[in-house]
Amino acid sequence: MHGARIPRAAWLQLAANIILFGLSWPIIKIGLEASTPLWFAAARATLSATTAFILLACLGRLAWPHRADWPIVLSVGAL
Repeated sequence: MHGARIPRAAWLQLAANIILFGLSWPIIKIGLEASTPLWFAAARATLSATTAFILLACLGRLAWPHRADWPIVLSVGAL
């Protein structure tokens, strides 16, 4: 890969990743001052699941898991 060009999208993704990771530290610090680590983790998981649900619904890709996937979904949900 000597002399290979890196696409602009890769640089933008890297920059976004660095900025978002840097912003996460103050947010985590504030969140942990306002709640316990368990409640903060639960809120973060709920926000992530809600965001994924809304994004998939907007993209028209929201669907129930296939029948073979239900045991995995239930076991992960139970844990």
